[in-house]
Amino acid sequence: MITITSVPETIETNQNFFIKGTASDDLREKPVELIIDYQYKVSGGNVADDGTWQINFVFLSAGDRRLKIVIGDPTDNTAYANIQVVEAVPTIRITHLPTTIKTSEPFVIKGEVDNLANGEELLIRIDGQFDVAKPIVEGGKWDAQIVLSQGGRRLLEVIASDQEKLQKEIDIQESSPTLNIITRQVWGAPPTPSSLPNLNAQRITIHHTTNPALSPSANQTSEFQRMRSIRDYHVNSLQWSDIGYHYVIMPSGRIYEGRYDRKRGAHDKVNDGFGIAFDGNYVSSSITDAQFNSAVALCTQLCKRMGINDPTVLVSTPTYFSGNPNRNLPRILGHRDRDYNSCPGTPNGTTVRLEQIRQAVKRALSN
Repeated sequence: MITITSVPETIETNQNFFIKGTASDDLREKPVELIIDYQYKVSGGNVADDGTWQINFVFLSAGDRRLKIVIGDPTDNTAYANIQVVEAVPTIRITHLPTTIKTSEPFVIKGEVDNLANGEELLIRIDGQFDVAKPIVEGGKWDAQIVLSQGGRRLLEVIASDQEKLQKEIDIQESSPTLNIITRQVWGAPPTPSSLPNLNAQRITIHHTTNPALSPSANQTSEFQRMRSIRDYHVNSLQWSDIGYHYVIMPSGRIYEGRYDRKRGAHDKVNDGFGIAFDGNYVSSSITDAQFNSAVALCTQLCKRMGINDPTVLVSTPTYFSGNPNRNLPRILGHRDRDYNSCPGTPNGTTVRLEQIRQAVKRALSN
């Protein structure tokens, strides 16, 4: 006679469990056999001298499972049980995350996860939309190297499935890279005419050149040629005294000196600030991360020069609209905010990430 004394009603996949019971005296030292779903046989050792027995087992797949215990003659000595096996829900943990994380600087995140086999993937997602890494689970552990280009409070998710994910808010500090500005002498321009009026800079105006953008991997020879082409158009076609912008940022992220920035530019009709142009046409496409990072670093430096602590604050700003009205605008603005044109691309500067630049500069200035 066989009696089952302990069996769980519900277990998870990959979870060890025991079935325990007793057997009559005539079955002592007899082999115990577990038959699953009437087809899979598993050896469970022998009945102990005290008449007890137990079987340790793990289910790898979910479902309602039928168990049959057989000791000795299966005609007389059998017992039955049912177990519901459900999919194990992974438990995700972060074991290592740097206390200081900065934009454009790689950092490593490490963690552990239960109930995932070796070789399975997790997904790391930022702000619910940017998939940045797919770490592989090995021995219940995982790690990934990540680089983020945008600062501020970001939502980091480590995802095993739609039902199982770990969410954590992280603070990303803006890096303060040393600016490497390629001078006009290097790219082949004569000095800015000294006769031009001096600049009393009060703001920064963002432009795009509308040229077909160079590749982010373009070499400097190509960029030098582009700078000479821009200057040639401004001087020979538009009849300006020099290139109109004070700085041009290429898709590679390299910053080029344009007009000497102590002189008034020719980049808008008011010209009371620094003119920065993203090389390329951003009516439909967006600037590169490298351009964004360089713009943040350059605008931060220029705001410090002007004594601007918060470029998001709205101030009365002269414009060139009908009647020349003043408008309340931030200190970093787009060309179209002051004049009838589409520069630097879409309304509100979405393709050149204008608001993100303002917010990133604000954070950098507050550090």
